[in-house]
Amino acid sequence: MIMPRINNARTPSARLFLRFAFIAVACLLAGCSKFEPIKIGFVDGLDGCATDLGQASRDGALLAVEHRNAKGGVNGRKIELVVKNDEQKSEVAIKVVRELIADGVVAIVGHGTSTMSAATAPIANEAKTLMMSHTSTSKELSNRYDYFFRVVNTTERYAVKNANFRRFNLKEKTIAAAYDMSNRAYSESWLEDFRTTFEKNGGKITTVVTFASGSRPSHAQIARQLLASKPDGILLIANSMHATLLAKEIRKINATVNLGTSEWAATEQLAEIGGDAVEGIYSSQFIERDSKKPAYVAFRSEYLQKFGKEPGYGGVAAYEATNIILDALVKKKDNENLREVILSTGTFSGLQGKIVFNSSRDADRPSYITTVIKGIFQTYEN
Repeated sequence: MIMPRINNARTPSARLFLRFAFIAVACLLAGCSKFEPIKIGFVDGLDGCATDLGQASRDGALLAVEHRNAKGGVNGRKIELVVKNDEQKSEVAIKVVRELIADGVVAIVGHGTSTMSAATAPIANEAKTLMMSHTSTSKELSNRYDYFFRVVNTTERYAVKNANFRRFNLKEKTIAAAYDMSNRAYSESWLEDFRTTFEKNGGKITTVVTFASGSRPSHAQIARQLLASKPDGILLIANSMHATLLAKEIRKINATVNLGTSEWAATEQLAEIGGDAVEGIYSSQFIERDSKKPAYVAFRSEYLQKFGKEPGYGGVAAYEATNIILDALVKKKDNENLREVILSTGTFSGLQGKIVFNSSRDADRPSYITTVIKGIFQTYEN
């Protein structure tokens, strides 16, 4: 049998054949892994009442991936963002996170709400798949799961600042509160931290009204319950849609009582659709919308041009969370775990400053009090 003399082939077509043959063999041996995109999962609520936060967050993550791919990806490999909708239902969140893990994502950006993160963090932890939440803040998640990180701090950071502001700056002595049970892990953690600080400083929570956003609550009835004790102020722990609807009902009865929300409600939708009902409403936040930091200004400008809307805190936080994963992937060596790379690095660049992970894998960052003036969030104090 005469063997073909491949090594001695000198024609251009023969050399081209050899090149493709070599690539084909390499792909068969290595599974083409070096040529396939690196998959990162993204999961949040993309419809329903929380759609404004979820979609802004998704767009922030997409923009981070687009920026990285424009620079050649990670060590020459493109990044693919695999997007899932958790529908703000625990059973759906569990299902889609398992799908992402089965699909081979190296990490997951999500979720936007604490209750969804509490449902899926154990699954990601068991699979040793890093989960980087952009806006979940419940203390229940702190230091429980080795593979759960977040680019924000716990409810304590924001609730304490909010409580001190309302007690000492606004001079409120009594507050009535309403919170959404659909995000119970967050709402109860936030209210507990707020109450502890507010009452320690001589204030009193006179009324607490609970509701479930998925059960079509009567906002008019809740408003009457909140105002019955004639409080100095009202606290709304809910998403932007329900906070807006409650504010409108409250203003029909009382035009002057102070209104405040947790950071959950403080998306652009609150200011845009709330009108006069939310004018002057106070919120604690972890971003400054009017920041002049060059990285944030450039990001906000491009986000506005690309998506036609403000990024808000969701877009900013998801962009940062995705970039932290991408930066860690660049530094990661073949024998290293992505989690260990992030822990050993510790400090990452954010859009408005450094993002520093503490020992609980939460991010220490400043918080701000904002108020809505003429339909725009403005920083009240630093």
